[in-house]
Amino acid sequence: MRNYERHGGKGTRLYQTWKGMRARIHKESNPGYKNYGGRGIKICDEWNKSFIAFRKWALSHGYADNLTIERINVNGDYCPENCTWIEKSDQSANMRTTIYITAWNERKALRNWLKDPRCKVSHATLFYRIKQGFNPEEAISTPAEQRKEKPEDGLYEAFGEKKRIVDWVEDPRCSVSYRTLLGRIFIGWDIERSILERKVDQKKEFSKKLVAWNEEKTLNEWIEDHRCNNKNKAEIMRRIKKGWTPERSISTPIRKIN
Repeated sequence: MRNYERHGGKGTRLYQTWKGMRARIHKESNPGYKNYGGRGIKICDEWNKSFIAFRKWALSHGYADNLTIERINVNGDYCPENCTWIEKSDQSANMRTTIYITAWNERKALRNWLKDPRCKVSHATLFYRIKQGFNPEEAISTPAEQRKEKPEDGLYEAFGEKKRIVDWVEDPRCSVSYRTLLGRIFIGWDIERSILERKVDQKKEFSKKLVAWNEEKTLNEWIEDHRCNNKNKAEIMRRIKKGWTPERSISTPIRKIN
């Protein structure tokens, strides 16, 4: 039986922060679950069981209503040693896909260099220059020519060849559209992986038959099976691609909820 605690915090912003944090970890229906609980991120027992314990830590570590909770290691758990309070605008910089640039002995996310007074170029131009191997200081501080440099105009090297994106799309090794290829390169994917990796049609993937326990069902049907302890269909497919057996992929929970 769950023990309820009297804390007087219901309705406060800090209480909503605590509830939101727990929802991202425990509720598969939460939009953020796939990036938190679905990736194996957890909350320490102390915070998970007690808003009072979370509030005590928050108030003694700089909490203010204009700040948001942030995990220092984006692959780590919600716990006192891995969390801090930062402004919302800074949180988006701490992502797995963030590109960092070191210039003038300073390391910042690309998006933060755009706010630096030494930066004279747009996001697209800076991204393109860094990907092309420009000196970081020059990439940031040298104004673009009147005819703007564009990522799609550059030459991208893969398989020992250099081509423009529009030409790579026509290459028989390319399995994706122009838009997908440009988008992958833009967020920092390796060029060869961007070209070769097929875009997954999840609807088709989830409707394929999967054999487990000598039974054949679609993934949509397996998640309704009483033996399924992992309701995240994408995670089941990832496990199978890693070499897990279908039975283990379906029956092993993503996380253990304390």
